[in-house]
Amino acid sequence: MRSKFTVRLLALMLTMVSLGTGVAWAADHLDSPGAQNDPTADINDVYVFRSQAADAVNTSRTVFVMTVVPAASPDARFSPNVEYVFWIKEEGADNRLDITCTASEGPDQEITCSGPNGATDSIAFDVVDAGDGLADDMRVFAGLRDDPFFFDLDAFFAVVGDPEQVGQLLDEEGTDFFADLNTLSIVVDVKNEIFGNATNLEVYAFTNRVGHDR
Repeated sequence: MRSKFTVRLLALMLTMVSLGTGVAWAADHLDSPGAQNDPTADINDVYVFRSQAADAVNTSRTVFVMTVVPAASPDARFSPNVEYVFWIKEEGADNRLDITCTASEGPDQEITCSGPNGATDSIAFDVVDAGDGLADDMRVFAGLRDDPFFFDLDAFFAVVGDPEQVGQLLDEEGTDFFADLNTLSIVVDVKNEIFGNATNLEVYAFTNRVGHDR
């Protein structure tokens, strides 16, 4: 099912990121019952940003992040029947540069992601690759992590009930509703070179149950 999200840099349900500069994100929480009943295909957030090496100098890579399964429990796993897709194309072009990730069955999952120009990587669930990895076309992490989304739900409902309470949303000491919640994260760190000569990418994310039309 496709995610619905508020876009920071470009309207029309697309996030645009420059491979030279910029960061983008999109969020989608508290879905309709259909999405809530299918948590392994329910996208929470999408983030795209430049990767930086430990020396904070190398910015020749880009990171794509998708989170699914709201309020994930320790035993939550990705579905082997779902494709997790970053829909990617160069701005103004027709060619697709997608990154697609799939998971194996069972608790000891292996997650495999494939992108353009033969870029691919596989990794076991919740295992962090300790290698340097800057020479690799693609590096993947997939596992349970703290939900990075910040939202003061109580303040939001207070303002919905009384717009004059809008000052609560400006409170620097707001309460993060998601502070104690986890989510499943797919993180794909790639060399910009896999996108050829593209400099500006249009990006969104969706999940697709195998055998269903996209």
